[in-house]
Amino acid sequence: MGRLEYYRGHYNKSGYLELRRRGRSPYCLFRLVLLGSYLALGVACFGFGAFHVTGLYGPGIWVSDPYGLTGK
Repeated sequence: MGRLEYYRGHYNKSGYLELRRRGRSPYCLFRLVLLGSYLALGVACFGFGAFHVTGLYGPGIWVSDPYGLTGK
C-alpha cells in the first residue's frame, strides 16, 4: 500500500502539514472497497443466520424439534 511520509520540513507557512504520497497509492482504494464488501457480506450472512436461528424471523431451529431430541 502507498504510505504517507512527513517530516518537520513538510509544514507550510500557515502551519498545516503537507503530505506527499510515496509508493503504490491506486491500490489503496481497491483494497478499501474489497475490505468493505467483505465486511458487509459477513454482517449480512451473520444477520441472516442469527434471525433464522433465534426465531425472530421464522420458526427457528431452537424452537422446532421434529425428532423429539429434547424429550418433551
